[in-house]
Amino acid sequence: MKKILFLSVLVIFCLESGFAQTVEKEDGSYVSVDGASYDFIFSWDKKKNKKSNKTIHWEALGFAFSGLDGLNSFEGVELKKSMSYSVRLGLGGMYHTFGEHWGMGLGLGFDWTRYHFIGNVSLRDINGIADFEFDPEGRQYKDSKALIYYLTLPLTLEYQTEKFYVNGSVEGLLKLYSKSKIEVRTADGIRKENLGGFNFFPLTARFVLRTGFSKFGVFGYYQPFPLFQKGKGPELYPFGVGISLNF
Repeated sequence: MKKILFLSVLVIFCLESGFAQTVEKEDGSYVSVDGASYDFIFSWDKKKNKKSNKTIHWEALGFAFSGLDGLNSFEGVELKKSMSYSVRLGLGGMYHTFGEHWGMGLGLGFDWTRYHFIGNVSLRDINGIADFEFDPEGRQYKDSKALIYYLTLPLTLEYQTEKFYVNGSVEGLLKLYSKSKIEVRTADGIRKENLGGFNFFPLTARFVLRTGFSKFGVFGYYQPFPLFQKGKGPELYPFGVGISLNF
C-alpha cells in the first residue's frame, strides 16, 4: 500500500513539474518520464473491457401447436389441434461466436409434447404393436391423449444482428417418459385409464428453424424420423409451429 501511495505522489509531482507527460494509445495510456515510457495496466477506454453479451437464441420458453404427418392415412383418426401442443424450455449450454454476426453452440433443454385425439379412439398396445383403435366396448371418451417428454440437445448455427436473429438446429431428443391415457364417461363419473408407454423411439432427432427480434421469436420443427420404432407402431412424423420468449 505504501508503494502504491508513493508511486501516485511521484506521478502527480512529475506531471505538475513537466518532467512527465501522459500519452494516449489505442489500447490504453502510458506515462513518459524523461523520455522513458511506462505502461499503465488499465485502459481509459471502458468499452474495450466489456465482455460480449452475444448468445445463441435457444435459451427460451416456447409453445408450439403440434401435428403428426401421416395421420390422415388412418380413417376416422384426427387430432384436436387446439389441444395438441409442445411446451419447450431451452437452458444454457456452450457457445462460440466468430466474426461479427455468427455463432454456434450446443445447448440443453426439455420438451413436453401431447397429442389429443377426437372421438372414442385411442392409441393402444395390440399384441405388442402400438395402433389406433376405437373403443371395443363402445364407451364414450371425455379425452384420449398420448404424452411424450424429451431431454433436448440442440446443435445450433445462428446469424444475428443487434436485434434480429435467425438460426437452424439439429436437435437430439432423448425420451424421458411416455404414455397413452383415456378418460371414460361412466354412470359413476369419469374414469381414467393408462394404456402404456408404447414403442416410441428412445433416441431420435428433428430439425428446428428459429427467427425473431430481441426477446420475441417464432419457430418451426420437423422430425424426419418416425415417431415409433420400425414395425412397432404407425408411421408418423411429428411437426410443429410456435412462438418463444427468449431469456
